[in-house]
Amino acid sequence: MKTKYYYLIEEFNTDGDISETTNFGKLSDLIQYVKTHGLIQDIRNGYATYALVRETSDDGYNMERGYAYEQQGVIPTMFDNGYKVPQRFL
Repeated sequence: MKTKYYYLIEEFNTDGDISETTNFGKLSDLIQYVKTHGLIQDIRNGYATYALVRETSDDGYNMERGYAYEQQGVIPTMFDNGYKVPQRFL
């Protein structure tokens, strides 16, 4: 089994549906994207959110993803599928 971690940002339209999702390998890249696209207020106002993603697969089959969506600007300690977020991401 291979496990990889990456960040994503989701932007929402006026109906509350996801209009755009962008993935990042590093937190610093996500932060730069948020700054250059002026998304800080959107995150605060609920028009965008970000998460750490845990993706596990065995050679591309049987893929499982867990999401740790930010809560008040902080990544939680657990993914939504029950796995702990590694300390290096907290």
